[in-house]
Amino acid sequence: MTSASAGKPIRIGYSSDLSGEQAESGKAAWLSHQIWREEINARGGLLGRPVEFVHYDDGNDPAIVPGLYAKLIDEDKVDLVLGGYGNTNQSAALPVAAERQKLFIGVHGTAINEKLNYDRYFQLLPTGPNARLAMSKGFMDIAATLRPKPQTLALLRGDDANQAMIMTGARETAAAHGFRIVFDEVCPKDVEDPAPLMRRLQAAEPDIVFFSLYPTDCVRLVNAARAVGLEARMVGGKMTGVQLAAVKAKLGSRLNGIVAHDIYSPEPTMNFPGIERFLARYRARAAEAGTDALGLYVPPFAYAQMEVLQQAVETVGAIDQAALARYMHQATFKTVVGDIRFGPQGEWERSRIIWVQYRNVTDDGIDQFMRPGRQVILYPDEFKSGEIATPFPG
Repeated sequence: MTSASAGKPIRIGYSSDLSGEQAESGKAAWLSHQIWREEINARGGLLGRPVEFVHYDDGNDPAIVPGLYAKLIDEDKVDLVLGGYGNTNQSAALPVAAERQKLFIGVHGTAINEKLNYDRYFQLLPTGPNARLAMSKGFMDIAATLRPKPQTLALLRGDDANQAMIMTGARETAAAHGFRIVFDEVCPKDVEDPAPLMRRLQAAEPDIVFFSLYPTDCVRLVNAARAVGLEARMVGGKMTGVQLAAVKAKLGSRLNGIVAHDIYSPEPTMNFPGIERFLARYRARAAEAGTDALGLYVPPFAYAQMEVLQQAVETVGAIDQAALARYMHQATFKTVVGDIRFGPQGEWERSRIIWVQYRNVTDDGIDQFMRPGRQVILYPDEFKSGEIATPFPG
């Protein structure tokens, strides 16, 4: 095996959260990037040059992110910049990269480029051209197939601007199916016991329940739903957190019946070339790195982030920001999360958010989630691995 040459390194710079509230996901992306860098350097580097990362921990603090990216570009003189995990980092970093005309490839960001419309921005999250609707459309489409068709809907979200955006989209997708909203509230961050809120939701007697939540709220509200015996024909939604090993371990069998958004599930329909090899390498190092043990949510897309960059640089044959962006707008990329094409705003050309239903989950640990049958894919049809089971077991 050929190691990277001793030529001038290609320096890739970014910041991400390794110590704040999104640290678990930030560390998962960081480990995935390290695996890619080791592999590419072992094969001789990128354009025959070794790859180096220049990385800063931003602690999920948007106030310091612009200064870090200015330093990366103006002082550290990095050749390429990445976006760190999620909206907090990317929303603060993108204007700096755009001002300096740098290629910018993010991971797990939602609707970051709607205002800037920057032509050198690209995103590794399969929301498609309309992220606001993508995080609820599949859920509502599935609900509309139930017979008899559901009539009423409850909406409950976390207290966050991104969750508010997702819920705006949920109201639109619900209206398209004629669902009548009978409950629509926010769960404040400082509410220690959300059970009274859940009882009010239950009192509205909705046919279906749609949540928009982050990890901490997922645990609190699923526990509250179980505690009050929430009953409905279908329960779930945009539940960021249930994809992570730590949240799966906390909730265990209480996940059964929930229909949640996801982006990858270890079902036979999503066995993309290279995904199992990558996950094996990632899992072998996850404990030492102190990050998500399963690696099903952030890691494959963070690794694909680097595969996309690699393929673009190798095809263009140079670190030319404009030429790389032009190529990325017209190419199809082969990655561990399948084929990717980017649309005009740098989002995926079409949405590929999947909707899974948790089945047969026990309280026996996380290894069960590495196997098929626990996160059955209901939507879209091209990846479907089973039919929905109803009603939600109150």
